[in-house]
Amino acid sequence: MLPRWGRGAGGISGGSQKTENTLKLALKPVCLNRNAHGLPFLGYLLYPGRTRLAQRSRIRFLKKLRGYEENLILGIWTQSEYQAHVLPLIAFTEHAEAKEFRKKVNIGKSVFGQSRTFARRWF
Repeated sequence: MLPRWGRGAGGISGGSQKTENTLKLALKPVCLNRNAHGLPFLGYLLYPGRTRLAQRSRIRFLKKLRGYEENLILGIWTQSEYQAHVLPLIAFTEHAEAKEFRKKVNIGKSVFGQSRTFARRWF
């Protein structure tokens, strides 16, 4: 059953007249905010026409990758367990324009310690 405000010929659009007349409230026009620094959303920075990784997401990526590498090197994880953890981590970065970031991290060589020096230089 529909809520009371959804019934009748006016439906939801008829509710705007009630809001303006009875409650003495004015509805604002719909507008999207623009921000030169991007709109942060779920670990990404959203710009018109492009999506980038937020700085916190890059830091989190490097910390998690470092921990995953240590688990692999210490023998806590097998190669398949390491792969099962790293693939979703990389997939998160693929939704953004982060190809250069992934190149600089150089995941294939990071098991040998090169990503640790990169993490200090990147931030």
